[in-house]
Amino acid sequence: MDERRKHRRFALAVPGKLTRAGSANEWVQVVNASESALLARGPSPFASGQRATVSVFLPEGPFSCEAVCVRATVAPPGEGGGLLT
Repeated sequence: MDERRKHRRFALAVPGKLTRAGSANEWVQVVNASESALLARGPSPFASGQRATVSVFLPEGPFSCEAVCVRATVAPPGEGGGLLT
């Protein structure tokens, strides 16, 4: 398979918290990450183009950043791929 991604992805299974404008904080599961993006699954659908603050809870400590959703599924569980900004 031809790999088009710029950065290598790493499989994860760590909790994260998603904060979207006008919504309550939501717990998600971060399933993979790279230098520039991450993939998360949560109970609510994601919307392409939606911005959010993502906090990932790694063993080394928490990491927070802004992200924009660039790929989303609407069937439960929600799945969204976000580019870190």
